[in-house]
Amino acid sequence: MDWLNAVAAFLPPPLPWVAASLLIYALTAQLVWLSRAWRGWDSLYGRTARQAGRFAFYVGIPYLALGGWPRPPYRGDLAPADLGLVGLNADWPPSRWLGAAGLGLSLGLAAGAVLALAWRSARRAPGGATLSFAPRPWWEVGVGVLYAQVHWAFYRGALALAWGSPYAGVFGGLVPVLVEWALDPRWRWGWRQAGIAAEQWLRAALLLVTALLFLLTRNGWVCLAVHLLIESAFRLVSDSHSR
Repeated sequence: MDWLNAVAAFLPPPLPWVAASLLIYALTAQLVWLSRAWRGWDSLYGRTARQAGRFAFYVGIPYLALGGWPRPPYRGDLAPADLGLVGLNADWPPSRWLGAAGLGLSLGLAAGAVLALAWRSARRAPGGATLSFAPRPWWEVGVGVLYAQVHWAFYRGALALAWGSPYAGVFGGLVPVLVEWALDPRWRWGWRQAGIAAEQWLRAALLLVTALLFLLTRNGWVCLAVHLLIESAFRLVSDSHSR
């Protein structure tokens, strides 16, 4: 942890975690891209290593920022509530949960309708795109949504705490994600691939939708549910059109 203490001398907590996350993502994205032709990625060992690495990055870094090993749990730079990890308690009684769920459902339906209209317009344009997603098991889709929401919530919470403003945290938290995408060769390449561009377009839209939802509800579970519902709906439509 000495390297983290050295960085902390220049960055207030929990910004060192943000810097570490960005650095790890950038280096790993370059390494994966350069080794994309390696056949071992498709082996059982390669798939297992890839899933273990994703878990360590998307869950491990927020866990350490929350106060995981070597520090006691929940005594780190961030608190679970900073990430929207709330439960049923005095701060979150059933009435507040129902209000957040209702707001999430309303915003989710509105966002889904706008995204559907945008996609319909794109398909009707000359040379319009086709609603197409690369085939993926549903469990993998769910895990990907979970990782994305934890990752985005980590950036939002870290910047909100560092800057002392939930508004700055929510909108500033978009920047590290956009930087990661800009530094990722596969993300840039994916916009030119029919089976990947649709998923990236939807993921970028949901980044903004769930950021706004978090600003209104402060509930990460509602953001997760809305993200999963919208992405599942678009994938079901894609599957039905491909048959």
